[in-house]
Amino acid sequence: MKTKIESMAMKLATSQITESNLLPKGDPAKKSINCIVKEANALCDSNISPKTADTYVLKGRINTSPLKRGPMGDFTKPILESLKSAYASYIQLEQAEALTESSTKDMAKRVNVCVNAGGYTKCPG
Repeated sequence: MKTKIESMAMKLATSQITESNLLPKGDPAKKSINCIVKEANALCDSNISPKTADTYVLKGRINTSPLKRGPMGDFTKPILESLKSAYASYIQLEQAEALTESSTKDMAKRVNVCVNAGGYTKCPG
């Protein structure tokens, strides 16, 4: 729920900053970024940063949802979806045989072998 509120506040703030930037200098309706973000935070009960909102405007991400936090993954979306479906199919087949169930450690090793065979080796350092 909180992410939806912050997303709405960011969309509102970035679109208002863009509108304000289009106004000529000295226009009484022109507002600072801090003022716009403060109003958006008060309206949406959120806590977005003026610096973040300004960065989004500079990058052209106006009226869009904020980016997800954390580092980008190593796999493209189609490859990740393929891996997930293959993993789920393997587990279903293994459970259907009902002989033994692999541990999480064994499954992780199998996934690593599959990923390494696909050329996605990742060595630390």
